[in-house]
Amino acid sequence: MSTNTIISSNFRLYDAGEGKRLSGDQNDCQVRALHTATGLTYEEAWNSLYRLQGEFRTNGFNLKMYLDHEECGAIRKLKFPAQKGKPRMTAAKFVKRYPKGSFILSQAHHVVAVLDGIVYDKFDSTERCVYEAWQIDAAAINFDTGE
Repeated sequence: MSTNTIISSNFRLYDAGEGKRLSGDQNDCQVRALHTATGLTYEEAWNSLYRLQGEFRTNGFNLKMYLDHEECGAIRKLKFPAQKGKPRMTAAKFVKRYPKGSFILSQAHHVVAVLDGIVYDKFDSTERCVYEAWQIDAAAINFDTGE
């Protein structure tokens, strides 16, 4: 299967790590989202997150922690808290509300990239709840790859 296959009007099956991730490492959603939203290569995204892991002294990659820092250069952060009696925001609803721009969405134990109203992921995550989203300006984002 192609690494960029049209599945629906708001979802593309896209596995940025196909053939690049370490053997047995399937939990690379932070790397894939960073790569897709910013235009960094998969390797540059992985190296950036690895470096930040050391700087922030985290046990594993923590893309959301870095996106919250001003030095990152994210344009804005959107929050979608649960509201009693109302349905949760999903990625499918998000792309209808925000049809233009580059975003990284935080979902339960997952992050995903959205580009101009299309979710790019290696599985269909459009019906998963969205908790937070960061709008990304690829030209302004500061992910020093250390190279």
